Amino acid sequence: MKNTHKLSVILTLILIFPIMLTANNLVLENSTISEVNYTDQTADIQFDISWENSWRENGDGTEFSSDNWDAAWVFAKYSVSGGNWNHCSLALSGHTAPAGSVIENPSEGSDNRRAGVFIYRNAAGFGNNDWNDAVIIWNFGIDGVSDDQSVEIRVFGIEMCFVPEENFYAGDGNPGTNMGSFACFEGTDSYPLLITNGQTVIRCKTGQTSHPEYCYDSILLGGITIDGDGGICTTGQGTIDNPDYPTGYKGFYCMKYEISQGQWVDFCNTVTSSQASHLWYSFSDYRHGTLSGSYPNFTTTRPDRALNCMTMMEGMAYADWAGLRPLTELEFEKSCRGTNNYIQRGYSWNSLTICPDVSIVLSGTENGTETVTNDVSDGGAVFGSNEHIGGDGGRGPLRVGIFAKSDTDRLSSGATFYGIMEMSGNNSEQTVTLGNPTGRDFDGTHGDGNISEGGYANILNWPGSNGSINYCATGSGYRGGGWSGTASAPALRISQRLQAAQGFDGHDISSGFRACRTK
Repeated sequence: MKNTHKLSVILTLILIFPIMLTANNLVLENSTISEVNYTDQTADIQFDISWENSWRENGDGTEFSSDNWDAAWVFAKYSVSGGNWNHCSLALSGHTAPAGSVIENPSEGSDNRRAGVFIYRNAAGFGNNDWNDAVIIWNFGIDGVSDDQSVEIRVFGIEMCFVPEENFYAGDGNPGTNMGSFACFEGTDSYPLLITNGQTVIRCKTGQTSHPEYCYDSILLGGITIDGDGGICTTGQGTIDNPDYPTGYKGFYCMKYEISQGQWVDFCNTVTSSQASHLWYSFSDYRHGTLSGSYPNFTTTRPDRALNCMTMMEGMAYADWAGLRPLTELEFEKSCRGTNNYIQRGYSWNSLTICPDVSIVLSGTENGTETVTNDVSDGGAVFGSNEHIGGDGGRGPLRVGIFAKSDTDRLSSGATFYGIMEMSGNNSEQTVTLGNPTGRDFDGTHGDGNISEGGYANILNWPGSNGSINYCATGSGYRGGGWSGTASAPALRISQRLQAAQGFDGHDISSGFRACRTK
């Protein structure tokens, strides 16, 4: 049910359809414009939000005891008189957090044009969140909306995990098998690099023989000056010239899950028709054929399934639309390993063990509650191109967060140090590379909620920018491995960089995407 609301009528209900994103059942509902301030030209957007298996840890850096929590990134879109959807500019302050929660404004954006907010627990604890009457303040006047116009609002939420500012290792010290992995400059390939808030030099080892450009260039091979909280030198061991490059040391939020089919449907239904014609696609194979429909009523029968066959350009468009940004490959390693010591050939759960390379057996219908019945105690992951048994069968990704239950540990859930899911397997992560000049020019700018007319992100210094749009994948690559490939287990390792700078423009069958945002 959708109703319109004239801003001149205070307290009139505007009902936006409930947004339900399972995995941990994130639900946004009962959204209303509860109050309008005509002098300041602001409106209070009120909503209820809940999700399961939430946590907050205030710790000392030991296993699962870092300063870390999960959160929801909440943002809104508006439509005037049935027109195109636009991003709501949120105020810097004045939001109302329900009891037991915190609403945090992001670090980037002018005071009256914040792209969204984070909401999370205000104290340490575990369990389910169920918060009513949260309020975020929309600066409708700045967005060009007058107070006598009819508007419709849609509120969206994305589950995130906070990765705090702290030291971490890049590379795992394995001199033999992780092609192109990071290493310490002053040592052999057996020494990874500890990234701190001080200046040092990062390099990578050789390894990829047929296409070395998929891993590195001569600059990275020879060593790059890096400062954890001060950026990098893009040209080698000189003075830092990109102080804003996200090295992974500083705190950031990362999507807890890969983009799901349901999230992609919401995205494509809330852009313009011309943008959707570029972004919408559906394949009959690889568990992708559950997407169907036409604009603006796209749908999927498996909203919780990770969206595969994504290009980097499509992932960047989603990140821009949501007010997020791409993840760098250094942030990928930090997200996986955390403050743990490095383990040679380790996976994202920081163990060298992994579940058997066999068909995954599903418990039943794939309705968002299905589970894996295999023994995955050595590390839960989807890999090996095996046919699934039960559910819809076939080969391809499973629902996001499928290995995580309330009673699972880090290995069996396939979780990273910070509780991020499926960083090894399911779909490959597409990240910003350190291995070529375009990737090193990335400055961590966040999306502003608005994409180009053609359906591309349009952020300067993101991968593939021509100065106007991000039209190709140059400056990006793959990390973490995916479900396809008969020998894919080694590709799932944290420090494997076999394709870290490949920048493939096409629809790879096991490629996905997740975005992040600097704290």
